[in-house]
Amino acid sequence: MKEDLIRLLDNEMVWTSDMIEKVNAMLKNAPPGELRVIRHHTNYQYYHRLPGQRNYISKKKPELAISLAQKEYDTAVLTKALAFQEQIDALCHTLEVDFDEIINQFPEEKKKLINPYFTSDDEFIKKWESMSYDGKLIDESIPELFSNRGEQVRSKSEKIIADRLAELGIPYRYEAPLFLGTMGIVYPDFTLLKVCTREEIYWEHLGMMDDPSYVHKALNKINTYIRNGFIPGKNLLLTFESKAVPLNMRNVESQLRAILCL
Repeated sequence: MKEDLIRLLDNEMVWTSDMIEKVNAMLKNAPPGELRVIRHHTNYQYYHRLPGQRNYISKKKPELAISLAQKEYDTAVLTKALAFQEQIDALCHTLEVDFDEIINQFPEEKKKLINPYFTSDDEFIKKWESMSYDGKLIDESIPELFSNRGEQVRSKSEKIIADRLAELGIPYRYEAPLFLGTMGIVYPDFTLLKVCTREEIYWEHLGMMDDPSYVHKALNKINTYIRNGFIPGKNLLLTFESKAVPLNMRNVESQLRAILCL
């Protein structure tokens, strides 16, 4: 639980730091002085205040007034953002309660008798990876090709993917079954565990995009995924390749980092 809170706070810290950087860049280019707005009868007049002087700003040329107003707003945002950053930092250093660790205070024999309310990420991953499943059978006619983890895969690209997932420490299952509405049971190439939210992410690698018949089936499958609530970029990862355009692992890793909070 503590790790989840810290992860959320870290995300807020990143957002706040980005905001501070953006606002500082705006203020660096802001004009000197302040905007003074004075009511005159039913209208308002703008003035540029500088030390010892006040200059009228014509409404026919409002650019200076706009820049000064934005500067005042940016300054207020910066003040709030810096204060919020300090609060987040202080909170991260004062979080002491970690419910995930309570179970570890008990001896092993008692642990076996307890159904804990909280589990650490490591324990959750261990339990998820230990769940057995019947994968899709690989025909004997397919050349034997194994990942570094020892599982048989169907293509060189799938071996590259499996080995990279293992290197990145991303828990995964190869061709685990999934019920997909009207299609019944399908076997996504990879099922990934999104540890930060403990959700499963499904990955389909479509490796024959120069085959019209294959493309037709692939599009139908993608549409069925979407109809059943699996949205590309959210809980569905799609990668493509053809003979002319091979798998780009740099792009793959960018998607993994975005979807899995890496």
